[in-house]
Amino acid sequence: MPSEWPPRSSLPSDPGADAALHPDPDFNSLPELLRAVFDCASYGIYYATRQGIIQLCNDAFVRLTGLRREELVGKPYHRLTTPEFVDEEQQAVAHVLSSGLPSEFDKDLAREDGFRIPVRVSVAPLRNRSGTIVGTISIVRDTVAEQESARALKESEERYRAAFRNNPDAIFVVERDGLIVDANPAATTLTGLPREQLLKQPLIDLVPETEVASQRDSGVDLQRTGETYRPQARFSKVDGGEVTTEVHGTALGQDLWQVLARDITARVEAESKLLALKELLEERVAARTRELEEANAALAHASKMKDQFLANMSHELRTPLNSILGLSDALLEGVYGALDESQQPIVATMRDSGKHLLELINDILDLSKIDAGRLELDYRSISVSEVCQASLRMIRPLAVAKRIGTWMRTDPKFQVVVADERRLKQMLVNLLSNAVKFTPSGGTAGVEAWAQGDEAYFSITDTGIGISAVDVCRIFEPFTQIDSSLARQHEGTGLGLALVRRLAELHNGRVDVDSEPGRGSRFTIVLPRCAPPERDSIPTPEGAP
Repeated sequence: MPSEWPPRSSLPSDPGADAALHPDPDFNSLPELLRAVFDCASYGIYYATRQGIIQLCNDAFVRLTGLRREELVGKPYHRLTTPEFVDEEQQAVAHVLSSGLPSEFDKDLAREDGFRIPVRVSVAPLRNRSGTIVGTISIVRDTVAEQESARALKESEERYRAAFRNNPDAIFVVERDGLIVDANPAATTLTGLPREQLLKQPLIDLVPETEVASQRDSGVDLQRTGETYRPQARFSKVDGGEVTTEVHGTALGQDLWQVLARDITARVEAESKLLALKELLEERVAARTRELEEANAALAHASKMKDQFLANMSHELRTPLNSILGLSDALLEGVYGALDESQQPIVATMRDSGKHLLELINDILDLSKIDAGRLELDYRSISVSEVCQASLRMIRPLAVAKRIGTWMRTDPKFQVVVADERRLKQMLVNLLSNAVKFTPSGGTAGVEAWAQGDEAYFSITDTGIGISAVDVCRIFEPFTQIDSSLARQHEGTGLGLALVRRLAELHNGRVDVDSEPGRGSRFTIVLPRCAPPERDSIPTPEGAP
């Protein structure tokens, strides 16, 4: 084994060679420089005799094998080679020794810990001063990272090819001159041309004449910026037809670009149909709007005519009716002389019919005012017990005539409510009149008032005929009466409950109904206890707390 590195037989024979190569006096000799390179190399390096015995190795080779230096020097290098690569290695080294030419081969290096490391070995001959090959110098490079990178690159290429082949969108790969160098199956479907005819054909030849300029501009953008996009571009088909596509272009590498064309023919047709439908709908909406405007104008005219009619009816009907009622009362009281027994019932009927007609006119006028938003409420603090007693007094003659008992219950803690006194009394009287009207002789009807939270409750209860669930949904409609034999025995226009509900809603309240046929009914008016926010000052009745 040589005592120095490099062996003297491998050094230049010219004594002045060192000075010529290294004029710097800090360099004493070329061997020192070679030793530094040998020790600092990141690849494993070893020197072996012609017989394959390792004579010298650097630290990188020691680390690569996982052995100590003394376990390597003086041992054959082929013991570090896995069995399947031994013959290949011996042949490569033998060729170097016989031809004097360097060689390179791949093998697996076997470590003592059982791991196999893929390496690439570069072998060169080592000569003595006379030029005789005395051994070999081998550089061993770990190729694990290279192989993994190559494997990853191969897998990436395979994935790209799979995506390229299976992509439903047409893909053309073009060179700088615009020639197609690759096309996927979707591209052949899009154009109707086989792949062989697409290759080396200019992409611009696949578009209609009207698209050539746009396609050329897109190609310029693609080469300049590396990307392009056209929301709509047409391609020609071999059968003479055209396909509307959405085009995306991206750079694949130097002088290589990918053009993806997505068939959007169906989408464009659908959008065209939607646009046509939208225009048709807009026309219909405009026509319907005109019809509604005309209808609204007609309704406004009808409403105006109705208001004029109601105003005329208020004056033309109520004025003579009041005269008839006044004269009837005067005749019955004998102001113009006593009436005989045959005349009194006739005059009484005239008076009662006049009162009924006046009530009907008043109800119609009230409903019309509410619908027109012209009925204003006069909010004030009202005594709960007084308004209930007054309402009962107004219906008591009818109740006495039918032998129906009346009653009233009020919560002592609930003494005042803020509402329109006249309209609240109107609601209570309407409900109490219905209770007496639809309760058989011997029954009872009454009013109860209480408060809970911010709400006031006025409930009218009777033991009358009751109402079915189906009829409850109808009773608040104007001019509606439940169909029962007892109901038809009494007069009524069907406006009372409709007016009660409208007046309650005008107070920001409601009317609840609880009824069952044969077991009576319970109508409850629910109103806010306090005045609306805009009413800051409400008159208080005398004596109220």
